[in-house]
Amino acid sequence: MDKTELKDAHRKKYAQYAHIVKRTVRNTWSKKFLTEKLKEDRHLNNIPLAKWDRISTIYKKELAWKHEEITGSCEWSFSLGVCAAKEAAIQITEEKGDKNA
Repeated sequence: MDKTELKDAHRKKYAQYAHIVKRTVRNTWSKKFLTEKLKEDRHLNNIPLAKWDRISTIYKKELAWKHEEITGSCEWSFSLGVCAAKEAAIQITEEKGDKNA
């Protein structure tokens, strides 16, 4: 797999979870803020990990249930939640219109 294929696979995987955390991501940061941060760092590592971890923790049960639905294993990890939240943030920046600008 080349880099583009890896990026696409990563996004596809975590897009399955992004809807769970998207509202909280949208309520935490504006679309404008996320767009600026994404331009600076495509991995959004310029937003403190603790903020992503908080979102991940809030939805621990929902993420674990979704993981079980997808994989058959009811598990949760910070990385699952953080990746889902970052994918939700990217999706927000890609939305048309002025939603939470």
